[in-house]
Amino acid sequence: MNQYDNTNSGALFKNNRKTEEKHADYSGTLNVNGTDHWISAWLRTDKNGNKFMSLFVKRKDGTAARPDQAAKFKQAVKKNFPDADLDDSVPF
Repeated sequence: MNQYDNTNSGALFKNNRKTEEKHADYSGTLNVNGTDHWISAWLRTDKNGNKFMSLFVKRKDGTAARPDQAAKFKQAVKKNFPDADLDDSVPF
């Protein structure tokens, strides 16, 4: 039996446990270039009455989806707070 290659694919499933409006209507997983992500979707309606899905994607490994933003943030902190300790290592 061949193993299924799920690269660049994903699936959404209806959220049957939704109890608040902010909870996603659908959720699932997505693989992009070999990296696994969580994906959430909300059903929305625009001002013209057209229905669409609003999406949110987050890496499963917890790293930033756009690592360049983290680097820019660190640069801004260093510039504005030169004495700030930005050591990311765990202290133990």
